[in-house]
Amino acid sequence: MGTIVNIEEENRRRRRINKIKKIIICLVIVAIIVPVAISGMLAVKVVMLEKELANLRAATAKTLFATNEQTGEPKVIGEQTDTADDFVNPDDTDIAALPDDTEQITENDTPDGLKKVYLTFDDGPSDNTDEILDILKEYNVKATFFVVAKNDKASLDRYNRIVREGHTLAMHSYTHIYNQIYGDIEAYKNDVISLQNYLYDITGVRPSIYRFPGGSSNTVMNINVQDCIDFLDEQGITYFDWNVASGDATGNGYPASVIAENIMTGVAKHQDSVVLMHDASDKDATVAALPIILENFLEMDDIVLLPITEDSVPIQHTKKN
Repeated sequence: MGTIVNIEEENRRRRRINKIKKIIICLVIVAIIVPVAISGMLAVKVVMLEKELANLRAATAKTLFATNEQTGEPKVIGEQTDTADDFVNPDDTDIAALPDDTEQITENDTPDGLKKVYLTFDDGPSDNTDEILDILKEYNVKATFFVVAKNDKASLDRYNRIVREGHTLAMHSYTHIYNQIYGDIEAYKNDVISLQNYLYDITGVRPSIYRFPGGSSNTVMNINVQDCIDFLDEQGITYFDWNVASGDATGNGYPASVIAENIMTGVAKHQDSVVLMHDASDKDATVAALPIILENFLEMDDIVLLPITEDSVPIQHTKKN
């Protein structure tokens, strides 16, 4: 009798153990599956939100400008920012007048045989723009600024100073957000026209010189670059790339001496040189390199420093078909 009782007790104990094992296994499975499922749902949600954000940005860019029914030209719509309230209207001042300093050699009267060097600055205006302009003024050199759209008071002043001091105010992009600019051809067109009209409203000068964000040979476009080139051509806009890179955009943190050496070495290889530099708050080394570059160039008898104009021969990575 005692043996039978012991067997039944052992069977009950085994059943309890098996039941506990099943519960533990189920809990482990749940502990694994639930986080994975939640992670998957969150990942899908993030992708959806990113798409919604991209669509919202594109829609915003497209509504920045509306068509003027009387003139057919795009115009700015929306509320003006407070930073522009006390800004001088370009119609009230002759901001495009050049300063009465030393006479400049222009594109058309450059003596034959001289090398032409065009110093260009992308991504500005920035906290470094004024110092760059101060240095250029000190050496009586004109350059080209491929700018983006900014609406703070300091930037508005800098756009006008660029024009007022005889430099070329050129276009880089309205937003400099690649996936927005190059999302589709309509977004690209809106970005270019938005920036062109924005700069015209601020300075009274309608820029006709342009540089693709990333250059015309960039690999981030979702659209055909030839469609972009055709549009620029229709608008009378000329795009310029570069054939001399300073190296200040690589993130390597080059010192001023290396940046200057990169430029001097590159310019030595070309008859006409378009030099790529950047005007951004973190480009102090570029600012420090500028006097070194200018002093070297101004000591050379075979080089003339010029701003890009409509008469300049474009340096282009991708040509129009």
